[in-house]
Order: sequence, then C-alpha cells, then structure tokens
Amino acid sequence: MISISRRIYNGKVGDVKSRKSVRKLPVSLELKERMLQIAGSEWIFSSRAGTPLDDGNALRRYLRPACEKLGIEIGGWHDFRHTLTTRLRKAHVHPRVLSDILGHSKVNLAMETYDRSDADDIATALLPDIWVTSGNNSSSGSITPLFIPKGMVSAVGIEPTTY
Repeated sequence: MISISRRIYNGKVGDVKSRKSVRKLPVSLELKERMLQIAGSEWIFSSRAGTPLDDGNALRRYLRPACEKLGIEIGGWHDFRHTLTTRLRKAHVHPRVLSDILGHSKVNLAMETYDRSDADDIATALLPDIWVTSGNNSSSGSITPLFIPKGMVSAVGIEPTTY
C-alpha cells in the first residue's frame, strides 16, 4: 500500500485538501520495492539533499524532457489525472472507485473535472448496431434502412420528444 497523507506544492509540505484525500492505494509488491529503492529519503522523489522535489523543477528538469523524447505532449502534472480518469472510465471502472483513487469527496468531480471524451468515444457511442427499415419502399422496390445509434433505443422504444 502507498499512503497518501500530505502533499507537496512548490517544494513545501502541507496537508492534503480534504479528509477524503487521505487514503491508501494498493500497489504491487514489485512496484513498492522499486519505489523504495529509488527513494533516497522518506520521500520517493527527493532532491540530493533529501528534501521533497519541487514540482515545478521536476516538471521542467525531468518530466518534460522525457515526454519530449517520447513524442508526448504534456501541459503539467494534472495531465496524469486527466489520463487516468479517462482510461479508467473507458475500462468501465465505477465512478465511485475512480473518485476514491483520486481522493475526491464527490463522485462527479472526477467526471466533470478530469474526464474527456475523444473521437473513439463518440464513434463507439454512435456505432450502427441497430438498423431498422422505414415503411416506405423506394421506387426500386428496396427497403430504405434507417440508422439508429445504439444508445437511443431502450426496451420501450425511442424516447418521445420533450419539446
């Protein structure tokens, strides 16, 4: 387990934002051992002096150069939260679990703040897995198929208009 009980911002140690932010995250024994090997002090990511790394310096010195070499665009540390949220949602992780991982007190915060839909999400939502035919035959005698996105039809049919 990794315990989250404090935060570092601009090189200063402080309390986490809320009681919900205090949490334990399970990690594999292999990852935990590797992190402890890297740690030069009580901090997993520390300076040579054993103090916590300044997040801005770490971003500038280590993360951005590594991302550049890999051809990955990154804006900042919160990009990890956006990516994690979106990938876990796509893996059908329950929003309550996602909220607990991120340390949010409200379930919808993760979805409203960090989740992003992309072209694949939209294409998947509009997959033509339901085809119906119209009652009208064309002049050639063939039936005209009508595409209905899968999310529009329930057990009782298509919802009526609300306006």
